Amino acid sequence: MTWERMRDAFTPDGALRDILVRDTTIEDWDRLLDATESWGWHHEWLIDGERGPRPASAAAAFASSDSHALALVVDGLRLHLHFFSPDEVEADLDPRDVRDERDYDTVCDVMRRFGRLLDRRVLLADEGGDPRHVLLSYDPANDAFLVESSDAGAERAKRHWQSPWDGYSRAKLRSFCAVLFIAMTIAFLVRHDRLGGVLAGLGLTIVTMHVSFLLVAALLDWRRQPARQAMAIVAVVASSAITSKLLSLAF
Repeated sequence: MTWERMRDAFTPDGALRDILVRDTTIEDWDRLLDATESWGWHHEWLIDGERGPRPASAAAAFASSDSHALALVVDGLRLHLHFFSPDEVEADLDPRDVRDERDYDTVCDVMRRFGRLLDRRVLLADEGGDPRHVLLSYDPANDAFLVESSDAGAERAKRHWQSPWDGYSRAKLRSFCAVLFIAMTIAFLVRHDRLGGVLAGLGLTIVTMHVSFLLVAALLDWRRQPARQAMAIVAVVASSAITSKLLSLAF
């Protein structure tokens, strides 16, 4: 699953994100704790929030009256593995730490390692593990990441709906703008020549494509992405005004 599609899931909203593995056993916990060391991740044991020694086993950590957690740093990404329940592995992360594709790939790598080691499905969810708010899952059987699409996740899907603007290649947009600028500049300089008319027509085609896309994006973003919707409408109006002015000069 690409970063472009999932980036909204890491928009800071005051809540953490949980990596979850359900239906685990004490043996699974022991395997996971040993693996985090063998993988070379920086780790630090916390007992009641203070640095402390590693417990003799996962069972000892769960049996203790103290609160145990394992702080991990994976390629700069901080995770906290909590000992809340033997039958569920929970590691939380701050979405503010997932800033780009590299950070997102690290999250996916952690999920993949957990899933393959324990041979269980791994979930990325909102803090608290609400099943309605599962964002992403990893299935080790198929070595595949999936976006949850159940009816129960509809509310979260609305919050993290992917705007067409997000999927629109910025590189293509820059290319369109560059070609448009060159074509319309030349058309302005030689507006009485046939070449000027051809170039102006080319510019009009590019502008029309761009404006059409922005208009569709604006309509689809209505009441979902208000800020982007407003930007799209402004872009439509500005593009239309510029196109009209340049074409009046070109012809």
